[in-house]
Amino acid sequence: IGHQRPKMRTGMPMDQLERLNADIDKEIEALRAGKTRIVISCIGNSITQGVGVKYPVLDSYPAQLQRLLGHDNYEVLNFGVSGTTMLSSTDRAYTATDKYREFLESDPDIATIKLGTNDSRMPFRVQIVDSLTIQAERLVASVKNLPRKPRIIMILPVSCFLTDPERQSDSILISQVIPRLKEIAEDENLEIIDMHTATAGSINLFPDLLHPNEQGMRMIADSVYNVIIRGQGPGSA
Repeated sequence: IGHQRPKMRTGMPMDQLERLNADIDKEIEALRAGKTRIVISCIGNSITQGVGVKYPVLDSYPAQLQRLLGHDNYEVLNFGVSGTTMLSSTDRAYTATDKYREFLESDPDIATIKLGTNDSRMPFRVQIVDSLTIQAERLVASVKNLPRKPRIIMILPVSCFLTDPERQSDSILISQVIPRLKEIAEDENLEIIDMHTATAGSINLFPDLLHPNEQGMRMIADSVYNVIIRGQGPGSA
């Protein structure tokens, strides 16, 4: 069926390898069953990709979401790209990546959008006032117009604890990025998960002050799970 086990990574502990093999076994079993599953495609930056955890294939938030939902009825796909922006006019635009094109081809039933953190850094932040809203609306439109007309969940950026004025900025997220994303989500009738409020003050979950660790990724996965299954989550609407 075209699925092979990845080679054991240097230094991967046996318990982590066993977790990976268990996930692969469940995925193979689901594929063999030939059952139509709900496809959840996750677009975003390095946090979605899994930077900040040692084994993204196991502990990124999409990977943890897959385990929470199980493999029988859901397939979670990770299209995160490190360093990318919601803004399409930067040289790190998410919409200019191969992963974005792969995301569109995945034609999901549910799409999660978690972008905006990198837009708060220099030199990108100078474009927020004039360009973020219209460019983010175009991204949302490209998702809404997919054949399956997916359910869209907007995940607001997690808190940022960096203090370097040139890098990602929590104050810019609060004052410029998040209000615009909220407005778009409300105007477009998207579901919203407020991970910024949920992680405020949780500096212990951010070893490098920017990316969540495994526990922080679990918080995101739990929140998305609750919205998908119960329609509830931090700041969900």
